[in-house]
Amino acid sequence: VRESFQNKRIEAINRFGDDLKSYTEQYPNRSVSLFDVMNEAKSTSLYDDKLNGFIKGNEQLRKLIDNPEMAKEMPVGEVQTLINKISPKIQGKYGADWLEIKDFIHDIKASQLDAFPEMAHTREAYAKIAEPYRLIKSKIKEGSLLKNLATKFGDPELNQRAESLMSKDLKSDVDSYRRTKQTL
Repeated sequence: VRESFQNKRIEAINRFGDDLKSYTEQYPNRSVSLFDVMNEAKSTSLYDDKLNGFIKGNEQLRKLIDNPEMAKEMPVGEVQTLINKISPKIQGKYGADWLEIKDFIHDIKASQLDAFPEMAHTREAYAKIAEPYRLIKSKIKEGSLLKNLATKFGDPELNQRAESLMSKDLKSDVDSYRRTKQTL
């Protein structure tokens, strides 16, 4: 279930990445602001050891985190190079302790989308996935997922958002789990 939620967001970003590539070729002089992403990562890395180690392991990330002003107007190509350099380091890692790093990388990709207002429909489609994911992210971490599935995330609105991210088959499996849990 956790992987399915994460993959839903990753698929959306990858799908929109193709659009972004065509826009970067069309507008090579536009810049991307990663200022907010770097500030958030700086704050998050204080309590997330994996993210902190990931940042310390990359000189360019360290510089951007230590001085987010440098990230205000980055060339699109430079941002893509950064993504290409850091993304493979977490490929295949599915543990909940990698969640913040994956989100950090996906937030960088989302910032790229913001640099192109022509992609309003793409951003809108991305938001339909990103917003529910952000709302339930803390509820799908290891140690809380099963409880939150059983209690419908403790809130009808959150449950509705979570279910919007589920495939029909996954929703059926989750409903079966809930019925079994209730019966027991």
